[in-house]
Amino acid sequence: MAEQAQHEEVGAVDYCASENHGCEHECVNADGSYFCRCPKGFALNPDEKTCTKIDHCASPNHGCQHECVNTDDSYSCRCLKGFILNPDKRTCRSKLHWVLEKGLFH
Repeated sequence: MAEQAQHEEVGAVDYCASENHGCEHECVNADGSYFCRCPKGFALNPDEKTCTKIDHCASPNHGCQHECVNTDDSYSCRCLKGFILNPDKRTCRSKLHWVLEKGLFH
């Protein structure tokens, strides 16, 4: 019995096994402690326990000419009605311009 107790002291402690770790999503064991981790597309809050979905469109540097749309772990750009997305996936051009350019206008 004493041998088993001694073995447990030498073995690694699973801090995440405790239901009191408080991590909202994932608990990761570290040297002598633990830390909380968020899934892709989320950021750890200052409390270091809970997570908030990242709003990629909140940044003024997203580069979308018309509309920015958040996705699971990134964002995409969308054009207003009457426009189509350019190959750069950021800027938009008039559908009428595209029709004339392709020679599809009758």
